Amino acid sequence: MATMMEILPVWDEKNKLALLEGAKKAACVATNAAMFFFFPAWVFGDQSWFPADPVWVHITITMLCELDSMDRLNEKILLRTAGTTIGAVSGCVMNMAGLTDVQRLVIIIIWITTLGFIEKKDPARSYTWTIATVTFGICTYLGRMGKFMTPWKRWFSIVLGTLVSCFYLLLLPYLGVLPKVIVRDELGETAKKAWSGCVVMLEDAIENSGDAEAGKRLSEKQISVHTLFTKYPALWKQYKYARNWINLQPKKALPMDSLQALLKGPLFDLFLSTSAAARMLHRTGQSPAKNGCAALRVEMHTVGSGIASVVAAVATKNASNDVRLSCMQDLEKMIAALEEAAKQLGGMPHLRQAMLAACLIDTAKVIMHIKDAIGDVQGSLVKDKLGTDALTARCTKLLKDLKQVETSAVAA
Repeated sequence: MATMMEILPVWDEKNKLALLEGAKKAACVATNAAMFFFFPAWVFGDQSWFPADPVWVHITITMLCELDSMDRLNEKILLRTAGTTIGAVSGCVMNMAGLTDVQRLVIIIIWITTLGFIEKKDPARSYTWTIATVTFGICTYLGRMGKFMTPWKRWFSIVLGTLVSCFYLLLLPYLGVLPKVIVRDELGETAKKAWSGCVVMLEDAIENSGDAEAGKRLSEKQISVHTLFTKYPALWKQYKYARNWINLQPKKALPMDSLQALLKGPLFDLFLSTSAAARMLHRTGQSPAKNGCAALRVEMHTVGSGIASVVAAVATKNASNDVRLSCMQDLEKMIAALEEAAKQLGGMPHLRQAMLAACLIDTAKVIMHIKDAIGDVQGSLVKDKLGTDALTARCTKLLKDLKQVETSAVAA
């Protein structure tokens, strides 16, 4: 079955996505309009058991369609529905028979003060309390004008708008009919681009040492990779909030915790070391043959070729054993490449030795983190006599050797 992206004519990718976002919003709005135009009054009319106001449905659809990922949509649905429910229930109190306007005014002062206090103390969920305040006001004033079904009508209108939005923004993407934007995938892409960027910087600095254009590329790549590290916390917040009930379960373990830890720790350390090493190598102005880094560049390229597959395994929820086994095999190839790269450090100037050793150490730490994240896979590794798998043993030995090289070079 062809997807919408395949049906569209050949066009710029960003324009395709923008057009699809507009089409999804139009589909949601048109569905609401069709229900209002063509459904008989007994379905959603004022005399129905399920009255809905098309204006409130339209507003809900519009607010939900502006979100750029399914994760943010989940978060917004929860916040908006909770706020509407709180506002509608408290609005019912204002419609009780026998209440005077003075009593209503006292209730308004006390209740809005309470909502404002909670909103200020709970900024992470402030949207809920804002919507509760809006809904409470609507229910109060319309109820005061004799429209006593307002709380129920307001609540059901929000729910109906949410259901319409969920069909086009959650269900169809989940079924593959429309493109699916999930923060988990964006986090995975961020990790891939960051790690690949680090390798590219080092390779370019070695291959084109002293070249002015290479210097410009190096600066651009450093900026782009650094931008990835500054933006991912916002993505992580979206992912986390959508899966722990908007931070009501902050200690809940999440599938992508290891990916976030990779970006926050080993991968960022790798960026710092490769940036410094790339700058140093580029400024020497020596060709790979003269600076002794030609063979090392080849091994780093081997490491870079496996980045996409190993990061994909970490960024996949409940990855199959076959995927994890394949990842382990790629990690073994990466470690073999690092072992060969470490052999090239001998004979280099001490400063170059120290900086390149730091890059290899941080790369090995990234590999170890990924190995721990995907867990042990039965049959993927041969156990040694101490019960420690071969990959961990090789990484530990490599890290020890590289640390000795770095320490000796710094001391010299």
